[in-house]
Amino acid sequence: MSSPALALTHSPRSNATAPWRLHYYRDEFGNFGDDLNPWLWPRLLPRLLNDHAAPALVGIGTILNTNLPRGPKVIVGSGVGYGTLPKLSDEWSVHFVRGPLTARALGIPLSYAITDPAHLITQFIRPSARNRGTCYIPHHVSAMRADWKAVATAAGMQYVDPASNILRVIDAVRSAKLVVTSAMHGAILAESFRVPWIRVREYAHINDFKWQDWGESLGVQTQAIALPELHDHSAHSLRSAAERIGRAWQRAGRLQRTTPVSIPAICSNRDMVERAVSVLRGLNDPSRGALSADCILGDRVEQLTDAVQRLNRRLCPDGVR
Repeated sequence: MSSPALALTHSPRSNATAPWRLHYYRDEFGNFGDDLNPWLWPRLLPRLLNDHAAPALVGIGTILNTNLPRGPKVIVGSGVGYGTLPKLSDEWSVHFVRGPLTARALGIPLSYAITDPAHLITQFIRPSARNRGTCYIPHHVSAMRADWKAVATAAGMQYVDPASNILRVIDAVRSAKLVVTSAMHGAILAESFRVPWIRVREYAHINDFKWQDWGESLGVQTQAIALPELHDHSAHSLRSAAERIGRAWQRAGRLQRTTPVSIPAICSNRDMVERAVSVLRGLNDPSRGALSADCILGDRVEQLTDAVQRLNRRLCPDGVR
């Protein structure tokens, strides 16, 4: 199935053209799913992005809400799921959205639901023949609540920090035989590189809606396997937290804070930790992983590619890339 023609559902009030200012959620501690935006979009839309432009290009992320910047904006693969549902106006140019749940929520035709644009990662990075076993990627908020690295290691899995450099995350995923994750973009990268994946949930904050929205776009089930809720302010966790805080200050272009922060010691009991290890260990089996049909993913990637090419032609009709 080809992608919908870019006769936009809503055209901007102004006749805005390129360049666009990339808009995405910037987590102060880092989150590879959001951080895919500044890596991927300049490669997909070369010469069409400018940090100082007024119109916003709204890409990867669950960010379609009332917090979006005012003024003209073009929507390319974003989804709803956090915040207050926005009302579309003539400032919106909707090219495509992440999935059918987003399309229904916004009241636009289902033909505008393709899938998450992060699947275009394989245009620039290929799958790896290396097999490094199973990797575990927690949600970036979950990673701050306990020493999940120790749990994953005890379960025989490679721990992947969701706040680390995106190329490290990508390489870990494409080199794995199985990805166990509560981070949706961990599963999206796994799908892209055809690595089986299993969804888990460590805490109640994990957003089921966005997972289902993406899952329905590919025809895959996204039910989560629950892990025990661990709360650990052990010495190791505090060191990891200090590293994250340091990275956050560096991302903000400020000196790292050196004043120690007093945090009370709160540790989950040994039985809960051992239960978490046991659950993860039981999932360390690629045959249990999910994966969409090759033909479905191939079709969605083709639609994404067509949509991006049409966007390039619309904004740069002379064909200059």
